[in-house]
Amino acid sequence: MAFYERGMDVSRYQGLVNWPAVAGAGIQFAMVRIGSSNGGAAYVDPYFQRNVQGAHDAGLKVGAYYFTYAKTRDQVNTELETFLLALAGLRLEYPVFVDVESNQLTGLGRQPLTELVRYAMDILDQSGWLPGYYTYTAFAQQYLDTQALAAYPLWIADYRGYVGYSGSYDLWQYSTTGQVAGVEGNVDLDYSYKNFLPLLQETGLNGYGNGSGYGNGNGDGYGNGYSYGNGYGDGDGNGYGNGYSYGNGNGNGYGNGSGYGNGNGDGYGYGYGDGYGDGDGNGNGDS
Repeated sequence: MAFYERGMDVSRYQGLVNWPAVAGAGIQFAMVRIGSSNGGAAYVDPYFQRNVQGAHDAGLKVGAYYFTYAKTRDQVNTELETFLLALAGLRLEYPVFVDVESNQLTGLGRQPLTELVRYAMDILDQSGWLPGYYTYTAFAQQYLDTQALAAYPLWIADYRGYVGYSGSYDLWQYSTTGQVAGVEGNVDLDYSYKNFLPLLQETGLNGYGNGSGYGNGNGDGYGNGYSYGNGYGDGDGNGYGNGYSYGNGNGNGYGNGSGYGNGNGDGYGYGYGDGYGDGDGNGNGDS
């Protein structure tokens, strides 16, 4: 299968990256780690903002991911409270992926873990970000119901020179030992098989619309089912917005629904709902 673009993914473990050199080496996109929770409090990767800015300045497209340890919806919410704040104000050309591969999650069982991953992606979706999930072939086969997640972009890892996963995928992480000018030591290498920009421009996700799921102090933001701060959420913590559902079929599904958030009295709230698209790409959202 012919790839669309060549990329790499980076985190604090790569240290300072010389992004112009990376671009000169033929890398076209970068997947940048937002952070992790390591089973405890969520934290933002100290190089996240620097890497996003540096990659963009060098002309690369950028996406993001976070490593999850969440075992409950409350833990998902806690992680995303931190990571959504880190994403605020950015414009990204690739999805925001939930990295689900920790062996600490395997004991949950296939269906509970699948539902938890979908819950996280739906919050990202309703917060104005195109969501996806990352995992490796064996994990996908043993611990996830990938058919239930078929509407979302998948970034699959397989280092055998081919992808053993039999379903569809949008990105392939094919090496953890890549060598790229501008990066000291090894770096993960990726192929992308899809141009996400038309979808992002059409839907306004990832910062391509009126805001990126956050309201500002003037109330001018749109929460897309997730209101954080003093924007489209009132003092009682009620947030309203339009939910977007990533449809399958043609991949352009839309769901408009009211997102109702319950918060702590300072305009913080999130709305969760299921969205789906039919084979014609028509989505239904009940956010």
